[in-house]
Amino acid sequence: MTPRARVVAGVIVIVVGGGLLVAALVAALRSDDDAPSAAAELQRLFVGAGAADAPFRGLTEARVGVGGDCLRVVIADTPEERSRGLMDRRDLGPYGGMVFVSQAEVADAFTMSGTFVPLDIAWFRTGGTRGDDAQMVPCRGTVAQCPRYTPRTRWRFALETLHGDLPSGDLAPCA
Repeated sequence: MTPRARVVAGVIVIVVGGGLLVAALVAALRSDDDAPSAAAELQRLFVGAGAADAPFRGLTEARVGVGGDCLRVVIADTPEERSRGLMDRRDLGPYGGMVFVSQAEVADAFTMSGTFVPLDIAWFRTGGTRGDDAQMVPCRGTVAQCPRYTPRTRWRFALETLHGDLPSGDLAPCA
């Protein structure tokens, strides 16, 4: 092989190898958050929610999948509902938790001010990919006095359950 042919072959190997590397990086960085169908399915699920039963009259409910579990949940999708959350509640009645729905991904923190029972929380990205979770303890102080639970990632959906009831896995419509 001539020196020129070796150089051309080397350039081809570099270009093809670089292209494969770029393709691998794009695939690795792509997550469910890039999948518009998953985001659209979740949005339809929460927008199409029906009226909730006691003790959450005036709110809406839906069934959501987390990992392999299907949970009946209450939806908090207005600023007022998200602000109140599960404050002043001792039980969830027939519900497995409360899903907080934001219009876009946010970095908002949660507090347990005025909450009587320990809760677990998981934060999910737009496509339902789980970003972070925490165990939260009740706090009798004001919002300013209580610890803030801040996720490591931005979130569009947050699920609070009674302590010990939070399934592992991503958020999706029930199978």
